[in-house]
Amino acid sequence: DANGIYYLPSSKKNGYVFISFPSNYEVKVENTIPQFYKNLNFLSARAEIKDFELIPVNNNNHIVAFFADTHLANRNDDLKQFQEGFIKDINETYQGYKAQNKKFYAFTLGDQSWDAYWYDNNFKLKEYVAQLKDLEFPIYNTIGNHDYDPYVGGNDWLAAANYRSVMGPTYYSVNIGKVHYIVLDNVEYTNNGGSNGIMGDREYNNIITTAQIDWLKKDLAYIADKNTAIAIAMH
Repeated sequence: DANGIYYLPSSKKNGYVFISFPSNYEVKVENTIPQFYKNLNFLSARAEIKDFELIPVNNNNHIVAFFADTHLANRNDDLKQFQEGFIKDINETYQGYKAQNKKFYAFTLGDQSWDAYWYDNNFKLKEYVAQLKDLEFPIYNTIGNHDYDPYVGGNDWLAAANYRSVMGPTYYSVNIGKVHYIVLDNVEYTNNGGSNGIMGDREYNNIITTAQIDWLKKDLAYIADKNTAIAIAMH
């Protein structure tokens, strides 16, 4: 309205609201994860107020690193290798670009964790994020088939609940500089035989749901300049 107050009617099916923020802005970052989403706490009949603060930056001159299949599981000395190898290398890379006054971002491409060891080694996504806590740049995450709960069978949505609670939405978009970045969830986790305390077969289908396609059409419709570069991340 005239006072800038807006309202979005929603059934709150996803349990959160997220924004696709514009170029030359950032949002608050917690433990490397950009806070472009907020969880909803009540049923659809009750209105909730969720505010997003956009921080002005100049990110036209930016660098993006892509991380794929880290599969951290706290086994075979992988955490030590990760810290002394990968973390050391990516931090040196970041510092190098920072010295050139370039904004630095990262995207994961799925399988940050390893579902087979979530319970045996007590190492899930929360523990994975803790390994990145000293990095100084934002990391946008993508869900992979090994980032689902192996104790949940036949329900992709519930199997991804831990991911959403730690990492945020499984599909979204963000504008960085002159590039429109899109993250999609192309995994339907079937995990036949999985149940509380019992690990299933951890199988999955590669599929992008109709709901995502409907959202994507609306997302792309907001790109006024049809020459805009688009990058798509998925597992």
